[in-house]
Amino acid sequence: MTRKKFTLQVALGLVAVMVALCLTLLPGAPPLRPLPNPNGYDDFVKAANVSQATYSDKWMQPELAAYVTFGAEALRLARVGMTKDCRVDLQSFAGSFPQGYIELDAWKGVEMLFLAEGRLALLEGRTNDAVNAYLDGIHFAQEFSRGGLLVSRITSIDCEAMISKQLTPLAGGLSATNCRTIATALETLDTKEEPIQETLHQEAAWTRKQYGIRGQIEKLFTYKQDKSSRDKLIAEDQSRARQRRQLMIAAAARAYQSDTGKRPQRAADLVPKYLGAVPKDPATGKDLSLGP
Repeated sequence: MTRKKFTLQVALGLVAVMVALCLTLLPGAPPLRPLPNPNGYDDFVKAANVSQATYSDKWMQPELAAYVTFGAEALRLARVGMTKDCRVDLQSFAGSFPQGYIELDAWKGVEMLFLAEGRLALLEGRTNDAVNAYLDGIHFAQEFSRGGLLVSRITSIDCEAMISKQLTPLAGGLSATNCRTIATALETLDTKEEPIQETLHQEAAWTRKQYGIRGQIEKLFTYKQDKSSRDKLIAEDQSRARQRRQLMIAAAARAYQSDTGKRPQRAADLVPKYLGAVPKDPATGKDLSLGP
């Protein structure tokens, strides 16, 4: 071994020792948030266990009716859970992380039931029930990921997008009452949504708890990739919030126009009768404007 290579290896060894020492001296892992009791997440797990992910957007009334009937218990349990405080039990991820993915995939099965319930209600002319089913679907997407890891948040974003894809075009032809219901419900959900920073906190706490110093050292070598993934998730989460708030404005504007016979000139015209405040762009913090 040449002297140059020997010197390099010694230097790298010293760096590794210094990193390990620094990590040892760091404060302990940030504590995981306590679970509520009772915990609505327990009802969500039960709902996921009796749901099925098989669903087709090509189904018509008979297939949708059979699917919703089969999933009635899962829908009931999900709605019971949403009446309680909810928080992901991160112990279900401990020691068997792939199991977390299985559970997260099961949430999509429950979400598809809300989707099917809404579509069936529309086909049967029950517009109010369709609106409530879609709003419950968005609520469920928020709650099953509360207190969870980044994978929970990603699944939540995907699930809300499925529901919003159906609700957004529907809002333009609804009554003032239904539009006001949508605007009010979304504003409430938006206010109660867990900040993405809380999800990042939970991820850090869980990682430190699971992998300790070894995991922290490994993260030093994947920092750039991890940061890129976090930035992408934050951007996707902001996009979800922006779309939700734009739907709030559109629904409130539709209710305003139905009540007054004219279109509002600006989003501020919707406050305070139709919205509590003008929604903000989550990325810039500026007021969102009326759509076309």
